[in-house]
Amino acid sequence: MAEGDGNSRTSEAGAGWECRKPGTFRELLPERVPDFSWRRPRVLWRSRNDVIAKWFGDPSGAIRRRCVAALRERGTPAAFTVHRPEPEFSFVLLGDTGEGDRSQYAVVPPLLNAAADTDFMIIASDVIYPAGEAGDYPDRFFRPYKDYPGPVFAVPGNHDWYDGLRGFLHVFCGLDMDCSPPKWGGPFGWLAGALWRKAGDVDAAAVAEARRTYRGAAGQRA
Repeated sequence: MAEGDGNSRTSEAGAGWECRKPGTFRELLPERVPDFSWRRPRVLWRSRNDVIAKWFGDPSGAIRRRCVAALRERGTPAAFTVHRPEPEFSFVLLGDTGEGDRSQYAVVPPLLNAAADTDFMIIASDVIYPAGEAGDYPDRFFRPYKDYPGPVFAVPGNHDWYDGLRGFLHVFCGLDMDCSPPKWGGPFGWLAGALWRKAGDVDAAAVAEARRTYRGAAGQRA
């Protein structure tokens, strides 16, 4: 190493930023990789519920209560608990994982290396960018984390709500239900209802196939 290379002010190598070997994330990519989507008007329109909720009132609380009631009727306790026989455990915490582009997949190899001995993963918010659609789960959730050996649990973020939470409920809760909001009151309630983006359909067979293909091992089941 030449004199001065160890100084982070003068070289990338000195800062520890030098690439020692080519990354392997490209091997993980699907055939079609999306570009950054937020500059497309169509994507912004699909995410309009956030603005409508701020203008006319947020219905997510009412939808959430319906979901909890449906889970309770099925026998699922309201308090989420992971029962483990071992007294000690470790987990990896992620958030805002990405929209299935190169930036999301580039994080996967170092993530798997750092989290190799953890017991489970938690995605703290925004599982599916940009708009939470069920059709995006195969390439934006199941495929990227196919080699993580433990189960994955998740907390929905606002982007998951842009599709009425329907995809999230199907994948993580095994719940298929009507996620439409209650009617808004007031003179402009009709406008809110007309503009609100309805939850999309869930292709249950495609989701099940992605689960079997990418995260079907016994240890990966939540």
